[in-house]
Formats: sequence, C-alpha cells, structure tokens
Amino acid sequence: MTFVAMICTSLCIGSPLAINRNQILSAEGLSLIVPVLSFHAVAFTLGYWICKFQPFRQVIFQICFICGLREEACRTISLCTGMQSSTLAGLLATQFLGSTQAVPPACSVVAMAIMGLCLASFWGNGYRIRDVPSLVIPKTGSAFNAQ
Repeated sequence: MTFVAMICTSLCIGSPLAINRNQILSAEGLSLIVPVLSFHAVAFTLGYWICKFQPFRQVIFQICFICGLREEACRTISLCTGMQSSTLAGLLATQFLGSTQAVPPACSVVAMAIMGLCLASFWGNGYRIRDVPSLVIPKTGSAFNAQ
C-alpha cells in the first residue's frame, strides 16, 4: 500500500511543479521555502499536541476509547492537519487567479508530501515523539574504555 501512496503522491506533486517550474526556481519561488516548511511543521505539531490537551483529549479519547486508539488518534489528527490540500489550492489558484499565484501551493505540495510521508514512516517504524532526542543525539561510550 505504501508503494501505491508514493505513486499517487508523486503524480500530485509532479503536475503543480511542472506547471510552475520557472516561477519556483526564481528568487521569489525560493524565498517561499522557509514559510512553507514552517507552516507544515507547525500544522503537524499543533495537530499532535492539541489533542493531548485535557479539554480536547476528553472528547477525542472518549470516541477512541472503545477501540483503544489513544496515541493513534493523536497521530491521525497530526497527519490530517499537516497534510492540507495544497493541490486543491494550486488548482484553484491556476484556474481563477493565474499561474503565478499557484507557486506557493506548488511549493506546499512538495513540503506536505515529504514531511507527511517522513512522519508516517517514523511512526510506522514504532517510534514515538519522545524518542526523537535519543535518535538525534548520538550516545557516547563511557569515559573509561575497557582495554
């Protein structure tokens, strides 16, 4: 199923990129990288942590308690908020505003797909958010090496 998702995502990414290639590679297009990445990073993070707050947690977990999907519910909400429909925004911008207005959604499609697939792979391999520091910071051996 992952292979099918990759193919479909690649097709969704390819079209907006091909249409807006020149504008994306211009200075204005490259200046969109930081805002687009920040937007999606904040969306994934807020989607995960908002459902951890007590008022929201009660509603969400009462629904998911029967199935035992507490952590899975937070992960699903994170992916749903981070993977907003940039493709639809690009199509609407191209249709009604012109192709130059479709550059931000085209950049957003790429960021959305890469970040969402990486996060899904991270969680699919059994990791949790609290495991990130141990994955990023390498563990060093003790100061006294056995001879």
